[in-house]
Amino acid sequence: MHKLKRRNFLQTTGATALAFALSSQGIRLAHAAREKELNIYCWEGYNSDDVLDPFRKEFSATVRAEGLTSDPDAVNRLRAGETKVWDLLNVNNPWARELMWPEGLIRELPRARFEPYFAKMMPQFHPPYPWAMDK
Repeated sequence: MHKLKRRNFLQTTGATALAFALSSQGIRLAHAAREKELNIYCWEGYNSDDVLDPFRKEFSATVRAEGLTSDPDAVNRLRAGETKVWDLLNVNNPWARELMWPEGLIRELPRARFEPYFAKMMPQFHPPYPWAMDK
């Protein structure tokens, strides 16, 4: 069995998350003025050039990633108006989702859009597992 290293995991999951977030037809952002630009608020490691540079190169995109310090901080920043700043948010705790979803700070990911990629995931990381907005 192949031993999974943290760096390889971060690179694989980071690239996969970016691919999931964006279609192969090009970058679709909520803000048309920011075409070819992606702003990510994520945990340390997912914001490294090792993870982001392959995506930048493949899509000729500008990717800005800021490391978040805690889930409560992420929730509070979105509550303070940063919902228009971040295109992709990575939090660890389900309770954060339970706060952000009802307040309209985040929106649901369309599962069907990502299902074609599940087969490409390492077995230990693909379904069955709770989907983004499943209970």
